[in-house]
Amino acid sequence: MTATGSTRRFEALLVLSEVVSNAIAHGSRSDDRVELAWTLAGGHLAVAVRDSARAATAPVVLAGDTTRESGRGLRVLDRLTESWNERITDGHREVTFSLALD
Repeated sequence: MTATGSTRRFEALLVLSEVVSNAIAHGSRSDDRVELAWTLAGGHLAVAVRDSARAATAPVVLAGDTTRESGRGLRVLDRLTESWNERITDGHREVTFSLALD
């Protein structure tokens, strides 16, 4: 089943919200910067979110667990994007993802 353009845009917003929320909640303190960069070319969106890498461990996709109150954001990211990656660069954690909007 192929998602429509409006569905894909909603999914892009959902994934972006999850990645930025994780950067704020896990990778930063109140006085740190969270940076966002994106490109949109030919209906393809590429996003990078950078935080201060305050989290002790790298983000990990957790197994499905309906009893857990949180921890599903990376499963959403993994399922809805074409690809995503995490790396430490220049003392910052950078999470990138890409997806087609059309």
